[in-house]
Amino acid sequence: LKDVFKWPAPITSPTFNYAFPSGHMNFATVFYLWYMIIYKLKILYILCPIALIVSGWVMVHAGYHYPLDIILTPIFALFF
Repeated sequence: LKDVFKWPAPITSPTFNYAFPSGHMNFATVFYLWYMIIYKLKILYILCPIALIVSGWVMVHAGYHYPLDIILTPIFALFF
C-alpha cells in the first residue's frame, strides 16, 4: 500500500521511503491483536492497546512517521 498512497516520510526520518501505512504499526496491531485472542486474559485488553499507543508515539517521536500515519494504519491493519 505504500506504493499506492506514496505519502512521503518526514524530513527527520533516516529512511527515504514512503511513510503510510506504517509497517511498524501494522505489525504491532496484528501482533497485539493475535496476542489478545490467543491468551484471552482480561489484563491484556488493557495492556495491549497501551503498548500499541506507546509504539506509535515512539515512531512519531523518533521522526519515522507523522501522527496521521500512526492513527490510520491500525484501521488498515484490521480491515485489509
